[in-house]
Amino acid sequence: MAQFLAERFGDRPVAQVVLDDDDGLAADFVETMKVPAQQHLSQVGAPLPFFLSWPPGYGCVFRDLARPELYEHSYRFINLGLTLIGRPMDKNILAIDHLKAPRRFGANVFSDKPMFVRGLHDHNDSRVEVTERWTPIANWPEDPVIRKRFAFLLKFGEAPENAVGRR
Repeated sequence: MAQFLAERFGDRPVAQVVLDDDDGLAADFVETMKVPAQQHLSQVGAPLPFFLSWPPGYGCVFRDLARPELYEHSYRFINLGLTLIGRPMDKNILAIDHLKAPRRFGANVFSDKPMFVRGLHDHNDSRVEVTERWTPIANWPEDPVIRKRFAFLLKFGEAPENAVGRR
């Protein structure tokens, strides 16, 4: 990955973001992430690598595909949407300890809005379980934040005739 990034971007800083194939980011994630990334890079002598983290997010449990359960949760340096700002040869976002590296190199943490959905199903490889830190969201398909920023979930939470993209 470092070689590809170096060939493509040279020594210019790039943003690397963690996202598994069964997870998702808010529709405005890239737009939101650009602002603090550019602010950090505009500082004279800004340290690199540097991390951006959005702790609040959702866990979507797909045990019943007709009506998945959605939960809110927050973890300071969760690897979902964790963003590394750095030069291509600094670090690889996939080869770091997502709990320790942000503390070691520095991070800005933003807790103002949820930025990710973690998918939980019978085939997860990360062994994640619903815990007491997870708060269920009743009638989540009607939540305006989810409808606007996580509309891709609606195809799972509504009757097919009402789901986004199925009209």
